[in-house]
Amino acid sequence: MPPRLTFEYNPLSYAYPDDESPKEVFFQASNGTPIAAHLCAVLLYWANKVFSDGEEVWQVVRLDRREDTKDVYRYVYPDMIVVDGEYQRLQHQMFLLGEFSRDEREAVLEYAEDVGYDARSEDEEESLRWMSELLERMVKEGLVAHGIVDAIREGVALP
Repeated sequence: MPPRLTFEYNPLSYAYPDDESPKEVFFQASNGTPIAAHLCAVLLYWANKVFSDGEEVWQVVRLDRREDTKDVYRYVYPDMIVVDGEYQRLQHQMFLLGEFSRDEREAVLEYAEDVGYDARSEDEEESLRWMSELLERMVKEGLVAHGIVDAIREGVALP
């Protein structure tokens, strides 16, 4: 199995790092359009910075789909993007998972690293399967209520 984690330098992680404050963590599913210009169907995120013009710096947890490399999928850390927050919330399905402490957010990142995947899979369902396993782990560890994951599965058709 290929490495599960790809560490990449991301200047946003230095400019807008996570902090100790509790933050709302969301599940977002694409409605057929790319999420912030990325080819991913689903992701988890929390905002590390919100600007007055509506732009937000999100720390995201996702299996990134890369068609420009030999590996189609990869889990990248730290993965941070700048988005028009309101536009993203209007364009895609959103589910609030809850308010997480810094330790809980760090646990989510650890769980994400533990979930295996086939990096060379051409199956578009690979990221959905990966996210489904991550959500199940979060339920098992008591971070997310099972009812929330059931609502996500109903709305997004996760395996």
